[in-house]
Amino acid sequence: MQAFSNSLVLVVDDTPENITTVSMLLQDICEVAAATNGQEALDLAAATSPDLILLDVLMPEMDGFATCRKLKENPETASIPVIFVTTLDSPEDKLEGFAVGAVDYITKPFHAGEIRARVRTQLRIRKLEQHILQYQQFVAGEKKEFDSGSKFSEKFNQIFVCAEADDAVNFLNTAWVNLTQRPISAALGRLFPDLLHPEEREPVARTLLNAKKHKLAETHFDIRLPVPGGYRWMRMNVSFFYNDSGQCEGWNAFLTDISDLVDRLDIQKKALDTTRIANASRIEALQDAAQTLREPLFGLSTSLASLKSLTLPSDAYPPLTAASSRLHELHQRLANLLELFSNQTFTGEKKAVVFEKQQLPTLHRSFDTSVLVADDSAVNLRILVHLLRKLGFHDITSASNGQEAKELYRLRHHELIILDQQMPIMDGFTAAREILALRADHSPVLIALTASVQDSVVEEARRSGFHSFLPKPVTLSILREQLNKLGWQS
Repeated sequence: MQAFSNSLVLVVDDTPENITTVSMLLQDICEVAAATNGQEALDLAAATSPDLILLDVLMPEMDGFATCRKLKENPETASIPVIFVTTLDSPEDKLEGFAVGAVDYITKPFHAGEIRARVRTQLRIRKLEQHILQYQQFVAGEKKEFDSGSKFSEKFNQIFVCAEADDAVNFLNTAWVNLTQRPISAALGRLFPDLLHPEEREPVARTLLNAKKHKLAETHFDIRLPVPGGYRWMRMNVSFFYNDSGQCEGWNAFLTDISDLVDRLDIQKKALDTTRIANASRIEALQDAAQTLREPLFGLSTSLASLKSLTLPSDAYPPLTAASSRLHELHQRLANLLELFSNQTFTGEKKAVVFEKQQLPTLHRSFDTSVLVADDSAVNLRILVHLLRKLGFHDITSASNGQEAKELYRLRHHELIILDQQMPIMDGFTAAREILALRADHSPVLIALTASVQDSVVEEARRSGFHSFLPKPVTLSILREQLNKLGWQS
């Protein structure tokens, strides 16, 4: 799990290899977006509001210093922290970097641990600032409700809890009383895990302890909270606070009721588990059948080859030759089938791929094309929509999972579809296959989007009907290049 799963870092560098290196260093920390020049960075920052920008200095047309000045001049991007990452290491260059508004300065070649640590620090500060603002808005809302004498507003119906470093509760808002029907005074001073469902206490205590041990700025998980008549499922978003020596000084959290969502997901999970068990049984049966048939078929092929070497009537050779050829074909198909179940390898590289042998649909390629984009990350969706608009697309629809994408396509029949592969409810591979099966007279151009570098993932994309494979993070230049190859000329 990413330490800052909802945080976005924008990496700006005119060298794609540098972008790849930095994005791989940060992939377990946060989401990463990329830009290859100053103007692209300004547009992407304004569109996606990243939590941090890593900015190269030596770039053509607009250098990093000029880019940073423009970021600070724009009210929408002025508060975004900037770290320069550059080969320029003179005191004058560093002073210039801080003068135009940077919060830090890293010289190349950098140490992997150093850039990870500095990014973590800035993301932690950013989250603290946002959390303080959120809490101020929260308190202002409660004060307004209190002053008006009305009941607690529905939009503030979240439990807010503050705790010491040892998890002892020191603050709860009135939503605690509304939901649990228990007085706040009875909870103050108690360890927070002790207020939960008995089966949740030890796991939650362990999760909080591990988060503090690893100096996480935030984490989230689901818990069961006892209420009259049973319990409610709550999504708990926790933010931790540390002093300069790295010791945790406490945490606070918002608890949101997700019981209805959990009930729906439980039904879907049971259906998915049933399907997986059935598929596993089918695969095992196929393996057994392939192994059982392989040796006899090979033996028959050998026997037929031996017969052909004997002196036989001339009219016997054609059927023998045909039978031998057919058996050899069956034997090869079984070998290919067995290969599907073998161990997969990694390429270790993230490269965009266009499947040359995949037949492209006959469509009018224009930027008036209707586009459907699916990704369960709201951050990634914002980035993709922004990049597509920069290329000239305007008719763009987004979905948060494969099932939603399928239903949207059923209603609209989009010409271009970009699907992330790891999504809840229905993954991108399944969505692609089901979308292609919906109509025989309409076939969209499909692009697979994934952070994986497995050979098996690329091959699965090809088998699922995708025409192109696009690795994350996606840059404007890479997306433009792929679309050009698929027929959209910009």
